[in-house]
Amino acid sequence: MGEILRSPDAQLAVEHRFIAAVVSDSTDERRQECLRLSPEAFTDYNCEQAWRKIIRADSWEIAADSAKSFLIGQTIGESYIPDREAIYLHWLRSRGFSFVDQWRLALPSPAKKKWPDPLSASELCAAPPATPDILIDGVLYRGGTMLVSGPSKSHKTYTMIAAACAIADGRPWLGFNTIKTPVLYLNLELQDFAMEKRIRQICSATGAKPSIDFHPWNLRGHDVTVAALSRELPPKINHLGAGLVVIDPHYKVSSASGGEENSNDSQGALLSTLEGLCGLNGAALAVAHHFAKGDASAKTAIDRASGGGVFARWGDVMLTFTPHEEDDAMTVEMALRNFAPVAPFVTRWEHPVWVRDGALDPAKLRKTGRTETNTADKALNALGDGMLTFGQWEKASGMSQTTFRRKKDALITAGKVEQVGTFYRRKAA
Repeated sequence: MGEILRSPDAQLAVEHRFIAAVVSDSTDERRQECLRLSPEAFTDYNCEQAWRKIIRADSWEIAADSAKSFLIGQTIGESYIPDREAIYLHWLRSRGFSFVDQWRLALPSPAKKKWPDPLSASELCAAPPATPDILIDGVLYRGGTMLVSGPSKSHKTYTMIAAACAIADGRPWLGFNTIKTPVLYLNLELQDFAMEKRIRQICSATGAKPSIDFHPWNLRGHDVTVAALSRELPPKINHLGAGLVVIDPHYKVSSASGGEENSNDSQGALLSTLEGLCGLNGAALAVAHHFAKGDASAKTAIDRASGGGVFARWGDVMLTFTPHEEDDAMTVEMALRNFAPVAPFVTRWEHPVWVRDGALDPAKLRKTGRTETNTADKALNALGDGMLTFGQWEKASGMSQTTFRRKKDALITAGKVEQVGTFYRRKAA
């Protein structure tokens, strides 16, 4: 039956049966299922109109009567035969699906590209395929895939927005040159005003203007399933000429689509579908994802992302941000499928962007449970009660110059230290 449901006629029957099931049962469960849907979920106009009558009615009894009348008036009555409905619902429940779950699974699959014929190595090398355009120099080709992962609250969204702003303008990002191309950014987490504010902050910090080729698609609060993306995403990519699609964050699509994060089968199918949707128009796909719980420093970089092992194998680019032992710093590591290796490097957070810091050792990752020792109080104690130059004070603190400079600035801002010429001293209370 699962294969039959893929045909347009069977899809129409599924929608009819869904409406019939809803209006034949006045339980709150059915009503809640109906309220969670959106008009885009329907392919049949009559079913959509019946659904609208159901959700707008003051009471469930009025909604059911109104929708039943509408269905019969539109000659959809055959789907309303009770015994057929009962058989269908029994089939669904015997397989562990709620009605809405199965309905979503029955949505048409995205268009599939025809498989190419196999070639001999001689034929392939005699007519080599064209190399795609590079989007991020030494990192990512157009049509490629990139997974960007980091721990909770590691500024992943700021990072993805900064990358999108840079690529839309062809400006450097994290020290890598980029090639200008339109970017479609699926914002699934930020409210609209917050997205606008972050774009403005990042552009101000990088000396740029909001680009006409950066296209935020603010979808927070919408039911962004893989089925919905199968309908909506390819036309948007094609219309904008997007060379890069960003999905931020991945778990929003996964959970809405009923995916299990720790299932390799579930995530493999989801990632493959997303890749295929972007690949229909030759766009690259970048996905933001979170780290698993636990000590990230104890794992290899590609294994730090949460979920099944498929995440470690999927992307052409595996880019991880792992906390450095210094405050407000991250070690960036890349596993690249199509380019030469890139040595790990450290970035330092200068709100609202990450900037490279060549003075820090990327191997010094923070370990879970470590107590921060390089505090402002430690710097103040190193100053003592006398007067020291910057160099003398830094040496006494035992901190790196970058960390010491931040602590020194914090103490001056707090009114605990003052500068007298080239010397520093405690400020009198």
